[in-house]
Amino acid sequence: MKRLLSLLLLIVFACQEQVPAPSGLLSKDKMAAVMADFAIYSDAYNIDRNVNMDDIGHYILQHEDITAKQFSDSYQYYLVRAGRLNDIYERAKKIILKKDPALKEFLNKRNQETVLPLSK
Repeated sequence: MKRLLSLLLLIVFACQEQVPAPSGLLSKDKMAAVMADFAIYSDAYNIDRNVNMDDIGHYILQHEDITAKQFSDSYQYYLVRAGRLNDIYERAKKIILKKDPALKEFLNKRNQETVLPLSK
């Protein structure tokens, strides 16, 4: 069992080194800002199916002053590093909730309503 655990840990740490830090690596804060923008603007598609998501993507990248390659390379870099992408998601969530405080109330209310009662 110890051998299996050791092998598993070795594989995890080896995979982390497969993607070197790309030139132009976006900071965690910048990645969070971009991901928050993508989340916000992607909801536009849910409201209006005629929205061109490619145009929205180009707008976000331009607005954040980054290239698609920078975003893609940075995403791949953070993806293979355990916990870092989750940290970025949490930062993005905070950005979204700061932009729309009513959303926090809505989510809290929804979470309370979806909690299953204990069986009697």
